[in-house]
Amino acid sequence: MPKPARPSLGSALAVKSDASYSPAAVRAEVAAGREPVKRLNVNVPEGLYERFKDRADAEGHSLTWLVLRFVEQYAEEGRAAVAPR
Repeated sequence: MPKPARPSLGSALAVKSDASYSPAAVRAEVAAGREPVKRLNVNVPEGLYERFKDRADAEGHSLTWLVLRFVEQYAEEGRAAVAPR
C-alpha cells in the first residue's frame, strides 16, 4: 500500500495568508503529514526586530508565518531575496 502524499509546508502556508493564521494551525497541518517540526532561534538586532514586527502587524501576519514563507522560498528556489554577503 503506497504512503499517502504529505502536504508540503508551502501548501500549508499558502492557505494561511490572512490574519487568521496561527502557528498552531501550520503545526497541525504539518503534523497531519507526519512532518517533524524544528525550532529556529535567531538573534536579531532590536531595531530590526521592531520594524519587522510593526510591518507584520500592519499587514496582518505573524512573524512565524513570514519567516516560514522566506525559508520555504529559499529552500525551493535556492536563493534568498537579499544580497549575498
